Parts: sequence; structure tokens; C-alpha cells
Amino acid sequence: MSFSAIDASGRRVTLALPPRRIVSLVPSLTELCFALGAGDRVVGVTRFCEQPPDARRLARIVGGTKDPRIDRVLALDPDLVIVSLEENRKEDVEAIETAGVVTWRTLLEDVPASVALVRQLGRALAAEAPADALAAAIADALATPPPAPPVRYFCPIWRHPYMIAATDTYMSDILARAGGEGVLARPSGGGPHYFEVSLADVAAAAPAVVLLPSEPYPFAPKHLPEIEDSLGDTPAWRAGHVHLIDGKDVAWYGPRTPAALARLRSIFAALRPA
Repeated sequence: MSFSAIDASGRRVTLALPPRRIVSLVPSLTELCFALGAGDRVVGVTRFCEQPPDARRLARIVGGTKDPRIDRVLALDPDLVIVSLEENRKEDVEAIETAGVVTWRTLLEDVPASVALVRQLGRALAAEAPADALAAAIADALATPPPAPPVRYFCPIWRHPYMIAATDTYMSDILARAGGEGVLARPSGGGPHYFEVSLADVAAAAPAVVLLPSEPYPFAPKHLPEIEDSLGDTPAWRAGHVHLIDGKDVAWYGPRTPAALARLRSIFAALRPA
């Protein structure tokens, strides 16, 4: 039995089912593999694959998302390596493929795409039943339209330089579906999905809420004074609508998507008149 489908890069990928030695270079997809019951087949992960808690204990750490040790990946003799066109470097992916290992390339630019990804990965892992159940749960969560009008937010993904997500990203889309609208937001237009902004421009845009995620940059209470220096006179800061949030809620897709969407909706709902 085999699996054959088109991945996010437009390539047709064919592999024998079920894959028995899987390496995941994408933290959210490592979590998804375990959620689909394929955790016992995951032999390699990155040091950022912290969910589920057993992932890094049960599998070998092969490096980071941006700097995997290709020799460690290949030494595990994988029959499938799961990668992201956004999180992993092209040269690393190509090096793995040149060695004759099958890769599955992923790229998500909105939340609905995660439904298709879950189903497709479920088929690739010979785990259709749990994948279909999870895909249905995500689809159900998306069935509720976002309330109007949207709440204007500032949610940086990086510091020095401060950067935000373009509108055609999973991060911006899940926040939009929760009822938010990013200040200074714009489509990537074929360019980078994440771009620099100045805190002065953010202040001028007057966000109603500031969301500071724990990843990819680990925003923490110690960073609040620096941001307050620039945003202290915005509606968000004056009203105390500044939240340190779990970065996985805006960046990890898969089993945590329904609950993440509910948590984000509650933040925006609290800013609307009753």
C-alpha cells in the first residue's frame, strides 16, 4: 500500500504506507503526529518540539528548525521527513532529499488550510480515522463567523527589529477569525510573510489591544517597560488591554487550533460592549 499526493511545493510525493521512521522538523507537526497516534514512529525531532512533553524524550533531537544536523537526520534512516517551507531552510530540505529521503513539504497561509493538512497528513501516516475526527473539530470551530467590528490589535512576532505577520499567514488569519484586525497589516504580495514595523508607527495606528506572544520571540514581563515607552498613550495601554499570550495559540496548527481560537475570541470579546 502506498500514499501519493501533491505537497505544498507542488511536488507529487509517493511513499510506502505506513511510514515507520518519521523525522519532524516542525514543532506543531510533531505534536500533530503524536495526536494522530503516530508518536511511536517519530524517531527524530527538533529541540523546539516540546509538545507533547514526551516527544524529545522518545525521539532523538536532530538540531533546530533553522539548523538541523543533516547527518543526524540521515543516521536515523527515516522513510519520511516532515518539513515546512516557512520554518525550515531550503538548503536543508534539499540536502535531505538529495540523500534519497522522502520529504513532505508543508505551508499554511490560513486556518482552513490546516483542515486539509490534517486530513492529508493523516493519510500519509495511515492514521485516517483520528485525522478525520480532528479535521472535523477544527472545521466546527471555524464555522462560527468572527464578530464585527474587528478589534484592532498589535501582535509582534519579533523584537529588535519589531516584526508583524502579513495578512496571508496562519497567525493573522486565526486572529482575524477570532475577531481581530492587525494594525499596519498588509498582504505579503509574494514577498516576506513577516515584516518590520516601528513602535512609533504602531502607536500612531492606536491599537485597542496589545498581544505579546511567547514565541517565536519569547516576550515576557521584562519587555513591557520598553514597549510602554512607545505605546503608553495608545488606547490599549491606557485601558490595560495588554496580554502576554501563549505563542502556540497563534503559531501552532493542528490539535490545539480549536481551543486556541476560543481563547483568542475571549480576549477580543472582552473589549466589545456587552
